Amino acid sequence: MAGRPALVLLVTLLALPLVSALTFEVSVDNEVSSGEYDLNYSSEVETLQSINVTFDNKGSIGCQYRLKGEFSQGNDTITRFSPAYPLFPGSHTTAELQYIPFNYTGQVNTTVYSHYCEREEEIDSFTFNVTEKTIFNGTVDTRTVDVGDRQTRVEMDIGNGTMIPEEAPTFWKVSGTEVENGEAIITYDPPIFQEGRTISYTVLDENRSVVGTADVLLEEQPTAWEEFRNNLEENSLKLLAMLVVANIFILTVKPARRKIKSFKAPE
Repeated sequence: MAGRPALVLLVTLLALPLVSALTFEVSVDNEVSSGEYDLNYSSEVETLQSINVTFDNKGSIGCQYRLKGEFSQGNDTITRFSPAYPLFPGSHTTAELQYIPFNYTGQVNTTVYSHYCEREEEIDSFTFNVTEKTIFNGTVDTRTVDVGDRQTRVEMDIGNGTMIPEEAPTFWKVSGTEVENGEAIITYDPPIFQEGRTISYTVLDENRSVVGTADVLLEEQPTAWEEFRNNLEENSLKLLAMLVVANIFILTVKPARRKIKSFKAPE
């Protein structure tokens, strides 16, 4: 009987680590939550519609937030996206989505959504009126300086202004951007990135007047000097090849002529 309390004590001591582990094993689920407020837009526009919404990350994890707009004009429905805005829990920011109704006047039915943490939620629907028909006559030259899978740096023949996307590869999320001192960083979110694709933009000047369209090639392009040097080198190689061929021809033809002149018919 004396050994019984010792046995109970031993079992109790062996069970303490298990009880302790069960006591402190606590898990907290990550919460994804968003709040949107202060929706602002113009009920009537001539060229550019700017939609502003304040995002508030009410969850427990950080997310990339962006606006998505669906614009129905006539028989067409066009989808546009804002830039992505990274937000930590408890932080907020104002997102801007810009849209230009091309070659159209009248009512545009609009639905705005929030995109965050792989989720999509409708924010609101409204209608605005377009009073002027926007038609693009000119073009703006661009040169692609540096290409990445999420952004590309370009140089342009314009000092300062704004670029609004018009056409992009299917399923790419492309947003507008600002031009500063003739340079812009365009951003995009493609399913799979591939160099050599083209994104078309409408370019506005500092006064928000349309300058023209710009086609940005997602492939590094040489400067004017580099292109001139490359052409010079290419033409030099061609000229050198022609000179080599000409010399071979001359060296081949001259001995043949000597043989013909030295040949005498038998008497």
